[in-house]
Amino acid sequence: MPPVLETSGLTKQFGGIVAANAVSLSIEKGARHALIGPNGAGKTTLINLLTGVLRPTAGAIALEGRDITDLEAHKRVQLGIARTFQINQLFADLTPLETIGLAVSERMELGRQWWRIVGSKGIVIEESVDILQRFQLADVMNERTGHLPYGKQRVLEMAKTLGYRPNLTARALKTGRTNLVGLVVPDLVHSFFAELARGLSGVLREEGISVVIASSEEDPDLEQRTVDHLLDRGVDALLVASVQLNKDIFQKLSKQKVPFILVDRLIPGLSANFVGVKDDTVGFIATEHLVQIGCRTIAHISGSRISTALGRLAGYKRAIKEYGVTSSPEHIVTVEKQDESADIAGYRATMKLLSLPNRPDGIFCFNDPIAIGAMNAILAKGLRIPDDIALIGSGNLHFDDALRVPLSTVDQCSEMIGQRAALLAMNLIEAKTSTAPKTVFLTPKVVVRDSTKRPNVELSVSLPTSRSI
Repeated sequence: MPPVLETSGLTKQFGGIVAANAVSLSIEKGARHALIGPNGAGKTTLINLLTGVLRPTAGAIALEGRDITDLEAHKRVQLGIARTFQINQLFADLTPLETIGLAVSERMELGRQWWRIVGSKGIVIEESVDILQRFQLADVMNERTGHLPYGKQRVLEMAKTLGYRPNLTARALKTGRTNLVGLVVPDLVHSFFAELARGLSGVLREEGISVVIASSEEDPDLEQRTVDHLLDRGVDALLVASVQLNKDIFQKLSKQKVPFILVDRLIPGLSANFVGVKDDTVGFIATEHLVQIGCRTIAHISGSRISTALGRLAGYKRAIKEYGVTSSPEHIVTVEKQDESADIAGYRATMKLLSLPNRPDGIFCFNDPIAIGAMNAILAKGLRIPDDIALIGSGNLHFDDALRVPLSTVDQCSEMIGQRAALLAMNLIEAKTSTAPKTVFLTPKVVVRDSTKRPNVELSVSLPTSRSI
């Protein structure tokens, strides 16, 4: 492809000072070149020579094969080469960056730089343009293929040397995306949500998306303020393990057209994207497991109000009814703290159950932290697990097999919930139009450990004996 602009041996002297020394350029259509150097290196002199503001001491300039070395500046304007201050007057219909670009900066650093861009009617020289907006240095730095057009590799190396970092706020204004996803969980102590967050961030990180994690501390008002704050930050999508008892906050969220996904917990009466497990199934298979190892009086320590607690309670009752084992209202104890301080709540609830005349021989706990408190209470009473009382929780936390009595539990696929939620979030972000809410149910599984391994008991069904992801 023939060059649009050429110089050969272009030299400019001011008295005894050489401002440009034998500069030779050959710029093809569609190319971009960055001239990088300190003050006094001759970059501005070169631009002035190209536009006719200065006459060269020696050398030649050709535009599309025509010698314009001695052509005056106002005549070069007629050919389509001009300095920035002339653009609005002479080339109102011009689109910068349309053909070739000759970019000049005094230093590669944040802030306003000196740039010259070649445009559509030949050449337009433009100066004082933002480095990120015009030359799109951030796009150069994020290129993954390793194949960089001519000139970009030099820019990339210089940016690395000088510690350049893209202005993400500017990028968000240009693209309409912040590459941020918000995650709101009930607390930051419960490792179930830590594992969920790990699965979520692991997938999103591969796509250059960061996760902003916040805790509602089981407080509906704080959750609403937290959601508002994340929306103010401009997150591209929002994931919430909600403590809300009504759907008002999420109906308002729908009107703002920010994609959101409920994780782990559902909101009654709200049609929304959801990733989690069927909690009725969690409660049923946990209680069924206790029946299968010979328990005949089974208690349940339940959470309060939220969908996960209500679903597991329903599953517990369904299994009790189906298998015809003993239970009564006093064998169901509700605790207010399901997550933070749940071990203390589980300890107190179990002490209450152990004081009953008809003491249970099996306890299903709403989650593993409650089960840990229950285990401490049983052992404090001098009882044996599982011989006297079998115990099962829910969540399959990473430390369950390191407890004094390794804890049987229901694996809710916490990390996989995060992974599947990440995939759904990316699909929602990329979607051009709103879509019907999607529900992703993962399959919970019983994980058998010592707290339900009674001697001389053969299970009627095959159950997994190791942690399932």
